[in-house]
Amino acid sequence: GARDIVFRRGFAEALSLTAPGDVVLLKPGVYPVNEVLEVDVTLVGLGTADEVVLDGSTANAPVITLSGADVTLAQLTLLGGHGSQGGGINAKNGSLTLTFFSAVMRSPGTTSSTRSTSRIG
Repeated sequence: GARDIVFRRGFAEALSLTAPGDVVLLKPGVYPVNEVLEVDVTLVGLGTADEVVLDGSTANAPVITLSGADVTLAQLTLLGGHGSQGGGINAKNGSLTLTFFSAVMRSPGTTSSTRSTSRIG
């Protein structure tokens, strides 16, 4: 069955502990993230979407890449990310469900941004 995982160190640490179907609970904060998700997982921010930020602005890659995984994102903000096939999320194989989600899109080297908030479902 699914397990809830709350972590305090880093996003990569939480992913290394997941099994298919797990729910990862992210405490408010900014997490540097450029990860490939290969396991079915749900990522849930504990707080509002603006309080839990997955920040992919430090690498030349998408924030999250799906590789055969079914992923649900809830109550999160994705910031930055780069890539020719998706800056925030590259869903090259798998499926993605968004529930309450905020995205901040900013071009590299600029301070202006576009914010999109969606409630789905």
